[in-house]
Amino acid sequence: MPRWDVTLITKKLKSSSSRFLDILLWVCTSILALSLRPLWEPDEARYAEIAREMVATGDWLTPHLNGVLYFEKPPLQYWISALSIQCFGANDWAPRAPLVIAVGLCIWASRKITRLINPSSIGWPSLALLSSLMGFTMSQILTLDALFTSFLMMSLAFFLQSEVAGEARPRLSIMAVWTFLGLAFLTKGPVALVLFVGSLFIYGLIYQGGFSSFQLLRRVVRWEGILLFTAIVLPWFWRVNQVHPGHSYFFFIYENFIRYTTNEHARQGSDIWIIDKSYFILFLLAGLIPWTRFTLVGLWEMKPILMSRKPLAANSPDHLRRLLFIFSIWVLAFFSLSGSKLPPYIYPVLLPLLLLVTTHESSESAPLKQTFIGFELILLGALLLGYLCLKLSDAPSFYLAFALLSIFIVAGVFLRITYRPSTKILATVLFLPMVGLLLTFHILSDYIAPQSVKKWVIQSPANTEWVSFGTYFQGITYYSKKPCRVVAGTGELRFGKERLSSEEAALRFYEKPTQIEQALADTQRLFPEAPIRMIAKVKIWKLIPQGIQDQWIILDQNQDLNLLLAPRNASQPPPNTR
Repeated sequence: MPRWDVTLITKKLKSSSSRFLDILLWVCTSILALSLRPLWEPDEARYAEIAREMVATGDWLTPHLNGVLYFEKPPLQYWISALSIQCFGANDWAPRAPLVIAVGLCIWASRKITRLINPSSIGWPSLALLSSLMGFTMSQILTLDALFTSFLMMSLAFFLQSEVAGEARPRLSIMAVWTFLGLAFLTKGPVALVLFVGSLFIYGLIYQGGFSSFQLLRRVVRWEGILLFTAIVLPWFWRVNQVHPGHSYFFFIYENFIRYTTNEHARQGSDIWIIDKSYFILFLLAGLIPWTRFTLVGLWEMKPILMSRKPLAANSPDHLRRLLFIFSIWVLAFFSLSGSKLPPYIYPVLLPLLLLVTTHESSESAPLKQTFIGFELILLGALLLGYLCLKLSDAPSFYLAFALLSIFIVAGVFLRITYRPSTKILATVLFLPMVGLLLTFHILSDYIAPQSVKKWVIQSPANTEWVSFGTYFQGITYYSKKPCRVVAGTGELRFGKERLSSEEAALRFYEKPTQIEQALADTQRLFPEAPIRMIAKVKIWKLIPQGIQDQWIILDQNQDLNLLLAPRNASQPPPNTR
């Protein structure tokens, strides 16, 4: 029997069972999870607020954040969230609609690629993805990376389909490749082309060499595909640069080229070079839990295939495996060399790696791999329970959360002591810990996300004027549905601030913490009848002179933030405080 006909832990899911499992994964990790908790700072609240402002202003061309221009990313995800908000209102779950699409497309791409490589493994790659620490987390938190990754995976799936078709490559598959690449570009920018096209070139360079290095690229680069890609991408970029000259330079040069080649945004993994370049490797190993050792052993077993330069037919499963491997390595290497690093960047690595190891299984090592998964579930459960006991022991639902997180330990022990359980039991045991974690998010939402500002904002009077101190708290504007003043936290709003008139910018943004008195005076002058509240980062607020701190009334606080009420009358600061 060929090795690729032996499936994950020697278990084969029936077609109906795999479909049911994938639907269950999709519903539980995305649809049912949408409204279980408030929007978290900063990413979720940011992307929700941009979409809300599109609906509120009717301007679907130009993204705004806190009422100013925001051009860090293209608009596709904003449009999807805005459509959802327009249909269902500005609540916690409507802006998360892109997550439903992203999870669904990743599962679809997983099934499509698995059918091409090893149909008997269908269901396992998507289960591995959404039961891994990073895969589950990315299915829960609204970022651009989830939707971007799903479009990239669909492009990859259709390209692999065209490879299996051989010389009779269907035009529709190539068109689909370019369609999803266009959508990925319109979600996060030119990195979509760099990752996809770069992986094909590197594959040719390693496994084909010479002039043949461009062979894969020639198969996918067709005039009709490029024309379709251009039709998807060009209109918005062209129009927005017409309306706002300078957008192209800011986005393509500053936000992409300069961000990648420098530490301009201070997002390097570490100031130590070797740690900085290993940053994503460490995060990937952690993000794969409980599939980390499983993945490493699987890659080692495939070493003869991946290291050999023997030519393979385009429809060979091993050719497709090599493509998945090169794509994963290229994405990991590309972002590791970047001067700007955030953990979600390497999400596109996860599914290709898990597809590799779950569709190529050795029956001899399968029981051993089962114990690997069990050990890592126990380890992850112990870490989560330790954090719960140390940080959240005073939470009202502590014991319920403890019981839910204990599922990790129970599942891990089961996999360690049980020899080859039935397929359905195995799938259930792998799925249940993430259900427990999902429910824990729900019952402890006010404790595990201390920077979710929803509770403070919605419990304040509707006419409250808000000040954000120490950083820009995105949720203030989303839940209050109006801009706030920002003191010592302009950050990503700088581009938009610089395009305001000097008078308007001076009334909305205050660069120094000591300008809090000026911000208060301006707000009281403009809104004399409105109560003024401020959410402040504790560590920045402590830098303010005690006399100024004492003027504000602390309404609520946690370890990171203070909710403060302004004094009724603020004296005018000296003229030179600006």
